[in-house]
Order: sequence, then C-alpha cells, then structure tokens
Amino acid sequence: MYPESPTPRLFQQQYTPAFMSRWDELIDWEGRKRSENGFFEQVLSDAGAQTALDIACGTRYHTVTLSLNGFGVPGSDGSTEMLAKAKKNAAAHGVGHIQFRESEWAALTRAFPGGQ
Repeated sequence: MYPESPTPRLFQQQYTPAFMSRWDELIDWEGRKRSENGFFEQVLSDAGAQTALDIACGTRYHTVTLSLNGFGVPGSDGSTEMLAKAKKNAAAHGVGHIQFRESEWAALTRAFPGGQ
C-alpha cells in the first residue's frame, strides 16, 4: 500500500480555471489523434485487452477515444475540475456513460476496489 500524497491541496490548486479553460486547446485532440494513429488501440487489441484504466485522464482524451473504439475505459484523475471537464467532453462525444472517479495515483486501489 502506498502512502497518501502529502500535498493534495497543492495538487488541486495547480488546476486553476485559467489553466483548465485552455487544457483541451493545449492537448489538440485532432492533432493527437493523427499523431497517435491508433497506436494505443492496436497495443490493447494485440494484448487481447477489452478494458483499460485511464489514470490521470485529465479531460479524457484517451478515455473517450478508446471508448469510441470499443474498449471499456473508466477514467481517474486527482482533480475535480479536470473530471468535470472530462465529463463534458465524454458527453459531447456521445460516450457520457463512461465511469470516472476522483483519485490520486497512490489511492487507485481504494477508488477502484477489485479492479472495478
């Protein structure tokens, strides 16, 4: 078991409204899609995976794109603000059913007990 992060408040404060409002612009979903060219979908398919956990999902680029390609992909992020934006992005792409949970990396086993 890993210890809780000693600085969760600092972590949360990093995601200011100004930063959040530009996150998807900085990520450039369409450019990233072209650049990755199905890489993660292929890796998961080759491994026979049907599900994957998107850790530190941010505004959900991989959660959304993998879900659109038939994978079960819950998302996790330590920022409430990122998850709120992620939920909007998922709904806008027609995959609003995606499960997401707020969790820091060190607490994932509590957020997703039994891998669920």
